[in-house]
Parts: sequence; structure tokens; C-alpha cells
Amino acid sequence: MNMDRIPLLIDKYFEGNTTIEEEKEIREFFNTTPGLPDNLLPYKDFFMAIDVAARMEPSSKFEMRIRQRIEMERKRNSITRRIYITAGIAAALMLVIGFQQIIKQQPINTIDDPVIAMQIVTDAFSQVNKTIEKGMNSMYYIAEADKANEAIKRIKVLNESVEKTAKIHFISHSYKAFQNTHTRNNTNK
Repeated sequence: MNMDRIPLLIDKYFEGNTTIEEEKEIREFFNTTPGLPDNLLPYKDFFMAIDVAARMEPSSKFEMRIRQRIEMERKRNSITRRIYITAGIAAALMLVIGFQQIIKQQPINTIDDPVIAMQIVTDAFSQVNKTIEKGMNSMYYIAEADKANEAIKRIKVLNESVEKTAKIHFISHSYKAFQNTHTRNNTNK
């Protein structure tokens, strides 16, 4: 491997312009090259730590927690969907029953007086309104379920933020260790 190329790749890496292949080349260089020059020695610990972190696998508990969370979301979505479907069916049944009651109460013949016809229509709409109000009272529970769902979504975002912060902390800690090693090596010269 070309010793002159590695410092260029390291500079490119810290600028954030390396490809995956170039990063792999850097890690392989530090893993396989014995007797590194003094100017590259401080970088070895940093890239070795990154190599170790890249090979780390999540614990079985982590995978189990992810599966449990997915299953919990699936159940929650199923319950919410059932509530909406049930509320829709109940509202439709209330409308059908309300119209059926109105039809049974009305005489079959027509009404010629517009005032009486208007009173009958007003009464019919009043009965339908009462029936709908009964159905709307049950919608309160759906609204409460939506509020709980929003709170759960916020908790999920918070958990994701904590996980990202932990990753950033690990990288920051590795970088500080690298800087400390680099600073010690430069002061020894």
C-alpha cells in the first residue's frame, strides 16, 4: 500500500470526502501495516476504534425490544382502526334506525300544507340530530385514543433522539481519545 497516499486519504476523511472503499483502505492500512511512521501513529487508535465500532452487532435484547415495539405498534394501529370502523358502523345504524322510525311515524299520504310539511321535516331532522349526538358522544373515546397515540409518537421520537445522542457521544469520545493520543505524540517530539 502506498505510504504517500494514506495521509491524503486521512485528510480527505476528516473533510468528509472519502468513499466507502477509501475508508476501508485506511482501516486495512492501520490493521495490517507494522512499524507505522511517527506522523501516522496518532491516527492508528482512532481508525482502530472506528473499525471496532463498525463490526459491533446490536445485542439480542436490542433486537427483542425492537420486535416488541413493532408488535405493540401493530396492535395499537389495529385497535384504533377497529374503533373507527365500529364507530362508523354504529353511526350508520343510528341513521338507518332514525330514518326507519321517521318513516313509520309518517302517514303514507302527502301533505299539501307547507307549514305542516315544514314542521314534520323539522321534527325529523331534530330526531336525527339527537341520534347523531348519541353517536358523537362515543367519538370522545376515539379522540382520547388519538391523544394517547400522539404522546406515544413523541416518546418514540425522544427514544430515537437518545439513541442518536448515544452514537454521537461514542464517536465524540473516540475522537477525543484520538486527539489526546495525537497531542501526547506531538508533545513528545
